[in-house]
Amino acid sequence: MVFLTFDKIGEISMNSKVSLINLTTENIKDLDEEDIFEFLTNELSGLEKDKRSEYVKIISTTFDIRSVSSKNRGLRADLKMFGFKFFSIPNDNKFVMGIKRKGL
Repeated sequence: MVFLTFDKIGEISMNSKVSLINLTTENIKDLDEEDIFEFLTNELSGLEKDKRSEYVKIISTTFDIRSVSSKNRGLRADLKMFGFKFFSIPNDNKFVMGIKRKGL
């Protein structure tokens, strides 16, 4: 589901919004790494592990996800060269989450 909103200048900007209800392997392709991180931290964090895994499988069709120690700067630098974007995990300062769209 894509929502159109008007910004301050009056231009149309697209905000991708996918929920647990309508997540599919088709509409996951419309999201970027930031959207996936927000989805993982906000939507999936409260689910039970068995229910969470089916959504992670859908996300994994389009994105690679890695948890990396925040102290391991060498690995983070290597993964950045391959296109991973890193995000701080809420309530966990020992790891960061790297997300990359597959095929890039």
